[in-house]
Amino acid sequence: MFTRQELHDTLAIYTPHLEESFLNIPLVDPSSQVVDVTASYVSTLTAELSRCTEEYKARLEQCQRTANEIVNLWGQLGPEASGSSMSSSVSSASLHHFNPQSDLDRLIVDHHNTAPEKIGLKQENLNKLAAKRDELLEEKQKRQAKIGELRQAIEPMWQKLGRDKKDCDAFLRRNRGFSEKVIASVDRPLSPLSDEYSLSGSSLSSSSLNGKTCMSLLRPQGKPFVNFGRNCSTPKNKWQNLPLHLRVPMANCVSI
Repeated sequence: MFTRQELHDTLAIYTPHLEESFLNIPLVDPSSQVVDVTASYVSTLTAELSRCTEEYKARLEQCQRTANEIVNLWGQLGPEASGSSMSSSVSSASLHHFNPQSDLDRLIVDHHNTAPEKIGLKQENLNKLAAKRDELLEEKQKRQAKIGELRQAIEPMWQKLGRDKKDCDAFLRRNRGFSEKVIASVDRPLSPLSDEYSLSGSSLSSSSLNGKTCMSLLRPQGKPFVNFGRNCSTPKNKWQNLPLHLRVPMANCVSI
């Protein structure tokens, strides 16, 4: 059974972490000469201590959980994420090169594992943590969508161009996560693949071109169609000056 003074002292440990408005009873100044030692007051003090203790524990867990979510998102999004606006667990070592952009960031980095109460347990602090977490989650969702779009564009071209599946899988393994660096790496082969795929598509479609279609590609606009004849060498000279996307199909049907 705690004495009145012990109850008072223990309650005073928790109250700095909570709003003043949260307390249902005023804390009496220990130096006061008037001290309420009635059983009724001790009972009220005991109930208040229990209520404050439960609230403190709940807020401590909420603070640590949110702070860890933030640290994990920093790990997934990369160092640049903290300047905006990890896997399921992130060690302190993985934050070694992390550069906090604000006082709150520094508090999270320093205390998310060992002393989350130092980040702040008042509702204002918890709201700031939740807002930072939500901002990072939104950024992650945007990057997930971007990477998904890039993969949807690249993977079908890999398949149709006959790329080795092992090489493709290795490329994707090397570029996991949602950092800006990963997005840039996944985006890099898109343009060359598109050019190669377009050229390949032109080459493949050339088999559907008949002789008259090929010759019409060479006919000057507004001029009548001229039949050069099967053995005429003139078309060869002309298709060599055509743009690349026309050269491939013309090369396959120059003899008519």
